[in-house]
Amino acid sequence: MSAASSGSESSSEFEHIYNSPQSASWSTDGIESLGSTEQAQILSIIDGIRDSNVSKEIDFPRLVVCGDQSSGKSSVLQAIAGIPFPHSSDQCTRFATEVILKRSSFVGVTVSIKSYNTKETTVFKTKRDLTSVDDLSEVIRKAGDKMERTGAFSKDILQIEISDPTKKPLILVDLPGLIHNGPDEAVVVGMVEDYMKNTRTVILAVVTAGGDPDPQAVLKLAKIHDPEGRRTFGIITKPDKSDGNTNLQRRLIGMAKNLDKNFKFDLGWHVLMNGAANDGEQQLDLEKRAKEEKRFFEAGPWSGVPKGNCCIGPLRQRLSTMLLDHVKQELKGIKGDISAAIARCQKERADMGELHQDLPSKRNFLVETGKKYHKICNQAITGLYTTSRFFGTGFSSNPEDDALYLRGRIKNLNVAFAYTFWKYGHHKEIEDCSLIPQGLIDTDESTDHFDDCRVEPDEITRKYAVVDWVKPVAKKSRGVEIVDGRNPTLVKFLFCEQSQKWETLAYRHLDECSAACRKFLRLVLEAVVPEAREEIRDSLHDWIDRKLERRVADAKREMASIIADCRDCFPIVNNYQYYDEVGIARVKRAGNGSARQTITSLRHTLGSVVGLPTQAELVSGLTEVIGSLDGDAEEVHEDPEDQRCEASLDEMLAYYKTASRRFVDDVVVQVIERKLVAELDETFSAYEAAVMTDEEVANIVQESPYKQQKINELNVRLKSLERAADACRRYSRWYVHPNLGIV
Repeated sequence: MSAASSGSESSSEFEHIYNSPQSASWSTDGIESLGSTEQAQILSIIDGIRDSNVSKEIDFPRLVVCGDQSSGKSSVLQAIAGIPFPHSSDQCTRFATEVILKRSSFVGVTVSIKSYNTKETTVFKTKRDLTSVDDLSEVIRKAGDKMERTGAFSKDILQIEISDPTKKPLILVDLPGLIHNGPDEAVVVGMVEDYMKNTRTVILAVVTAGGDPDPQAVLKLAKIHDPEGRRTFGIITKPDKSDGNTNLQRRLIGMAKNLDKNFKFDLGWHVLMNGAANDGEQQLDLEKRAKEEKRFFEAGPWSGVPKGNCCIGPLRQRLSTMLLDHVKQELKGIKGDISAAIARCQKERADMGELHQDLPSKRNFLVETGKKYHKICNQAITGLYTTSRFFGTGFSSNPEDDALYLRGRIKNLNVAFAYTFWKYGHHKEIEDCSLIPQGLIDTDESTDHFDDCRVEPDEITRKYAVVDWVKPVAKKSRGVEIVDGRNPTLVKFLFCEQSQKWETLAYRHLDECSAACRKFLRLVLEAVVPEAREEIRDSLHDWIDRKLERRVADAKREMASIIADCRDCFPIVNNYQYYDEVGIARVKRAGNGSARQTITSLRHTLGSVVGLPTQAELVSGLTEVIGSLDGDAEEVHEDPEDQRCEASLDEMLAYYKTASRRFVDDVVVQVIERKLVAELDETFSAYEAAVMTDEEVANIVQESPYKQQKINELNVRLKSLERAADACRRYSRWYVHPNLGIV
């Protein structure tokens, strides 16, 4: 059945529960022989762990039967377990089958399907007595129809759980047969490897005697996942198929004696007749099988195999000892897994916190959360990062951790803003009056958020600035001033044009700082409110975000006032640096103008005299002197209006230098620091929680029914794990492993 068709059946997992009386016509005596008293005591620990419903976290030791297709795997499983399977149908080999034997207060068989994707168990209760092979075969067929398929195979797992007060715990797994060069080869190999690579799996590698063992895929995979052969046990089936091939038979017998150098396993080999019932036969006669096996191995070439390495009876005894030793070796690791699972469960339970049903409890929770929140925020604002559990040590290579160090982040953003402002903030760069500070050096701080603002200023000559930039505006903006007077609005117009990028740069900086604060506060909230309290965290996030938005709005209003003071008002300055700049410009302009006039007149006079031998050299030298003076080497401005424009230009440039220094400091101090960052720790605190209204407290701390259910589940799971841990400790007190010591 396809995944689509099975969806309506809740195909993730379903379960049929069958109550079978002890007088059933089939039994599990085969499995009973797999358990000694000591083994039962050890495996009962595993059974208890499995009952704790933590199979997703803990891998259990298991015997896994695997081999190539038609190698006789299912027959081996039947012989070991004494449980009948539908031998004539290949349905059972299309998916993994787990036989789980467990102790229980009732007698019954549970057949279930465990989803490969969800790993969840849902119960589909359909009860009836299971008293014959036909009953079990029919159940398995119906279970197979419910599975989601990948091609002809399914990754879902068929589980047959046998419950009985007298049963000894055990897990046996039958896997689909490995196929060669088929469309589903990769699917089957993946399923088999999932089990083989688990170090708690004992690999029962089934090899048919009907062919050369070298190309059989099961041995190749066993070599990959158990290269030293410590947990692989080889089983040779159908030994009668080797009759007529002396070389093959001789090699297989050597393998059965564990003498083959290519496939020598610590656990050894075993030979087993395929004594499963013929097609159509209703039940498995274990006694008949044992007699047939005995006759086969008492005569012929296979009689040379040691008696302990052939027949089903000795196989069960070997598996019993093998499983016991394997469980002993893995028990220490299982105990470690249990301890880790307990730690995870305790942390998850601690993260859930206590249920807050009444108003005082809810308010107290917010007060305690506010204390933690305020402490971390205050440390970040002052740059004293003492809470190492939150800030770490500063050596993290994760760039996301930079957001934790808020003070450092804001200072770095201020550096990036100032650098971008000084280098790209002015509209015109005049050749003899650069507005880029001489000491400005490149910064390694990111300025990516200013990408569209990083446009180089227009570079112009002073003559162009006076004649083509300032003069047209001066003419256009003439007022009631006398003919030779200067219009005071001209400096304002020039300054506004020169500072047109300031507003964009400033707001871009504010947005970046706001984002840094928002990200930081989110990280703080995640640290002080556990993930399990997601509803409360989200509610607090909304509360804090509203507080932050109000601070951002205040910062924007302050920014608007600062920008308005610069651009909307007439230039007002009482800064001595401004007067120094203007005075220097006037002296330079007056001195250069006087020198130009004198030298220019002399050049013109000499240039009109003909016949002097040094005339050309003198004219050239005077021209060079003029060119060495500051400014353009052309004629000095004789037009009074040009002179007034040049004076206005000098005043604007001097004012720009003064105002730009003030603007950068105002943005950093008044906007970013005072309105945004300062008192950011007051966005939430113990005081805030204490003065909240009852309605606000109730809206923030809302306990969901899911949380109550989750806490109950964690409590049950924790108790089960602790019981399993107690069982391991009890075992440790009386069992000492010869190699591992007390486990």
